[in-house]
Amino acid sequence: MTGGAGSTKGWARGAQFVPRRRCEICGESFYAPPSLMRRGGGRFCSKSCRAVWQVKAGKFGRRTGTRFIYCADLGITFRSQWEVNWARWLEWMKSTGNVIAWAYEPESFALRVHGKAVRYVPDFRVEWNGKVEYHEVKGRMDERSAGKIRAMRRQRRDIPLRVIDAKTYAALAPRFREIVPGWKKYATPGDLSTTGLDRVRRALREC
Repeated sequence: MTGGAGSTKGWARGAQFVPRRRCEICGESFYAPPSLMRRGGGRFCSKSCRAVWQVKAGKFGRRTGTRFIYCADLGITFRSQWEVNWARWLEWMKSTGNVIAWAYEPESFALRVHGKAVRYVPDFRVEWNGKVEYHEVKGRMDERSAGKIRAMRRQRRDIPLRVIDAKTYAALAPRFREIVPGWKKYATPGDLSTTGLDRVRRALREC
């Protein structure tokens, strides 16, 4: 195709000219900018599919700087040791009859943050004291996470949300460490997951 006045890029003339790639994870056909492909990108159709690839490849999480942690006894892959410990506390509370049931990231909620539609997935859904509430374990509170939590509390006032931040966790950890079986300060190398199927499911829910 020649340049000059009135010339049109091939990809702008119709769908048959648009450069397409096939996602390496889901197989979906999608448009990938040539500039991105030249840099070695254009392999995945969405951030969710890229997250699935990162989990399968055992890559380090961008935000947490740690690998995902798999708990064989619970059969769940978590994002951090804090989440693991909180799950073990909930399981201990369940064994004592104080918690009826709990689940890790079972639901997502549609919210709007700064005018944009987003999905928020609380860490835990907990049934106790005759009610259902959600727990968010957040050691590192960046602005993106804080924005979702604020939106959840404003837009879904009917849903109780408890945030376990760094200050709360630090206050509870010394006591919980003494009573909760399996509570660890740090993850050991054998805990680090290279598959993380639960993380894959979570990534797909955020599509």
